[in-house]
Amino acid sequence: MSVRPHAVVVAAVRGVRAQVCDALRAAGWTATETQDARSALNAAVHTKPDAVVADLDMPGLDLSALLSGISASAEAGGVPIVGLSSTRGGPADALRAGVADFARKPVDPSEVAVRVVAAAQRQRHLNGLRRMALFDVLTGLYNRRHMLDQLRVLAAIAARRGDDFAAILVDVDGFKRVNDTHGHATGDEVLSIVARVVSQVVRTEDVAGRWGGEEFLVLLPRTSEEGAVLAAERILVTIRTTPVATPNGVLSVTASAGAAVHHHGRPASDVLVRADKALYAAKTCGRDQVMAAAPST
Repeated sequence: MSVRPHAVVVAAVRGVRAQVCDALRAAGWTATETQDARSALNAAVHTKPDAVVADLDMPGLDLSALLSGISASAEAGGVPIVGLSSTRGGPADALRAGVADFARKPVDPSEVAVRVVAAAQRQRHLNGLRRMALFDVLTGLYNRRHMLDQLRVLAAIAARRGDDFAAILVDVDGFKRVNDTHGHATGDEVLSIVARVVSQVVRTEDVAGRWGGEEFLVLLPRTSEEGAVLAAERILVTIRTTPVATPNGVLSVTASAGAAVHHHGRPASDVLVRADKALYAAKTCGRDQVMAAAPST
């Protein structure tokens, strides 16, 4: 059974709210009525709507605050807002502020419903494109491009605050043999499980992504070398103790890791170069272990 799309409707006039909600329900949606911006934001937090309909003529409405609040409540991507207004400058002002679409008052509820459905479809398409730009399709982790962006951001924050940050590179051991012996479907399953392990083991403030192939990158704000090594060890232990089911039985997987701390005054990329060298050392010293990087020279 599919879940019907949901809208939050905020308007001071009860009749307007009721008519728009009835039209949305007739279009196959569910709807929540609210009479002010605060109630709308609370409803958005609890219901995670696919769209919001807002009466822009409501006294005391702060449109920018409503837009930012609705956006912050969204779990992934944005939520389109369809505005209602009778003012002459309404459409241009609202669209410039970030409203997805606009209907003039007195409203035709059926027209509003059509605009809401169309705005939600456009937003879903945009969210899909945004996700493709940020995330790795197979594992669901951030992709390499986004991880590079996050590295630059983290380096800038560290430079401003004087904090340390660390990078961990994790590489699945013997992955080519897994593909050759068990097939690429099993290899994909291994990568998905390792990605899940990495995302579950790291802290909420850490950033994890697929760096390429069977390699994963974790960026750790405010972390010392000791903290990075301990985090990497937790990842490797969890990978080692997580079985992978295959048509030929259960497969045990291990991984190796290199950990490095960013040194102030060095390029952001330096921490990745050193983590990669540490990873190579872990591989050559027997695999299934963590090695800390040598200091920058």
